[in-house]
Amino acid sequence: MRLQPMHIPLVGLALLAAACSKGAGQGDNPVAAAEAVAAGIQAKTKGGPVEVAAAAGPVETTSAGGPKRRDGWWEMGSFTADGSPMATQSLCVGAGSEEKFSVFDQLTVMGNCNPKELSRSGAGWSFHTRCQLMTTVNESKGTISGDFRQSFRVDQTIVSNEAGTLSGSIRGQWKGACPAGRKPGDMVSGTAVFNVLG
Repeated sequence: MRLQPMHIPLVGLALLAAACSKGAGQGDNPVAAAEAVAAGIQAKTKGGPVEVAAAAGPVETTSAGGPKRRDGWWEMGSFTADGSPMATQSLCVGAGSEEKFSVFDQLTVMGNCNPKELSRSGAGWSFHTRCQLMTTVNESKGTISGDFRQSFRVDQTIVSNEAGTLSGSIRGQWKGACPAGRKPGDMVSGTAVFNVLG
């Protein structure tokens, strides 16, 4: 299966680019595609860390049991463990897109993942994944929290067989309706646009 570059989870972006820095051309090479995306979205996020709202009531869930984001335009920033911004992406959510590409799905699209575990934990969810892409193996553990109406947060630690350990967070904030011309599944990462559902 050819990896589409927009599927790269934000926190693992820098790690995967470093761990896979052996490819040269882009073409159908998923490693080179990952590097290209990493190089293209290093712009710092503006306005500092996103405040994450606690769930005031029950969080709507997908059929797989994970949290479901509210329909609309979501801006997601990745941050290192010390809070330094790394990259941003935006995603149009709607028309059932969360059933195919939820917050948890974004964390498990790099290669073949086993285990791929998600469970309720306190006010949020905890997860454990081990995903392999070519010779790179990334094991990730963390938590997902928020109200998923206005904001959410993913805290995770990734251990790579090639690049060591990276800890950080993804902080998502709802910005309103999807902009004109954007349809459910459209992800914007730097200047690149890709539909994650196609």
